[in-house]
Amino acid sequence: MAVTTIVYGGENGSNDKLDILRLKAKHNVIEAQIELANIYLQGDSKAQASATLWYRRAVLEGSSEAAYRLAKCYDKGIGVEQNDETTIEFLKLAAQKKHKAARFMLAQKYSQRIENNRAVNSETLESSVKNAMDLLNELAGEDYIPALREIAKLYLTQEVLAPNETKVAFKHLMKAVKSEDATSMRILADCFYKGKGCKKDLDKMLYYLKMSAKLGDLQALAKLAFCYENGIGVEPDFESAFKLHRSAAEQGLAISKIKMGDYYVTGEFVEQSLEAAIKWYREADKDNHPLAAYKLALFALQGVGMEINDEFAVKLLSKAANRGYTKAQYNLGLLCAEGRGTPQETAEAFKWFKKAAEQNDTRAQLELAVCYMEGKGTKKNAEAGIEWLKISAQNGNNEARQILALQSN
Repeated sequence: MAVTTIVYGGENGSNDKLDILRLKAKHNVIEAQIELANIYLQGDSKAQASATLWYRRAVLEGSSEAAYRLAKCYDKGIGVEQNDETTIEFLKLAAQKKHKAARFMLAQKYSQRIENNRAVNSETLESSVKNAMDLLNELAGEDYIPALREIAKLYLTQEVLAPNETKVAFKHLMKAVKSEDATSMRILADCFYKGKGCKKDLDKMLYYLKMSAKLGDLQALAKLAFCYENGIGVEPDFESAFKLHRSAAEQGLAISKIKMGDYYVTGEFVEQSLEAAIKWYREADKDNHPLAAYKLALFALQGVGMEINDEFAVKLLSKAANRGYTKAQYNLGLLCAEGRGTPQETAEAFKWFKKAAEQNDTRAQLELAVCYMEGKGTKKNAEAGIEWLKISAQNGNNEARQILALQSN
């Protein structure tokens, strides 16, 4: 059999390497199919669609790596329409062949289901918990650092922890820290701060925060800034806090961008500038941080640094409210009730008051009580109204207490 030798380089500067990749890919060479897909993935939408086709060809040839990469495309909607179920299908396919990153991503998908359905007691939720933990424990047994970290996070975010769970979480974090995993160092610092799985130790908290920040974890920088602001484990040092926030903001951390906005509002360590403050808030809003949208909305409502714009404020509050930010939900409810910046809609106001009330906003609890008692946006229900009045009063709302006192007279 004659052997054809393909030589790189060509006439007129043609891209022979790409041509060779295409040739190999067409002859079902998996590595070439994946490499070609990776190149196409960097292009425009048409090229990205071609990339997914080559990943799919490699999947048919049995590649777990291609299945994992195709799952990521479906997860982000790159080259294909975003689809969570299809994402999970390809992750499962790769996971069956023990692809570590695919197994971890699949566990994360199950974890997301847990978060999205935490209030639901169902077989689906129980199945998601088991599937996530089975995958993570399997990967932890292989010392896969992201899995060690994720198990610790899942345990530590539970409201009630069994002693053995805190010990497992702490043990996993210590193992991950030995591999100089910056995120694990930051989470371990939280453990020492709260005394979860270990004795509370602010010196160790600071040590691991500094190590994490040194390795590039931006959230660790912000947490260090918080410590300097509030004198946690250190003497208060507001200038150091400012410098840390500025560094994190310049590197892209949303919460520190918001802090920079705050600095420009007050003129602390910088020349006061509402224009600069708004610029930083807008940058954080691009990162979908609800607090940034909320602050911009307040500026728009009050005409601070910009003209009063109720419609713009409603748009911003809606963004923040839909991301679960309680203060935005309450204020959006007020605007809907008043018909300010949006058509007056008592049912919509009731909806937002209820969401904020359920997140323990005492003002929203009072407004919700009034809605029930007067039948605004919902059916009149005096009993429910009194109940929400009591909740608001118990949470410290003086106006609710006064109304309850009048009701009892």
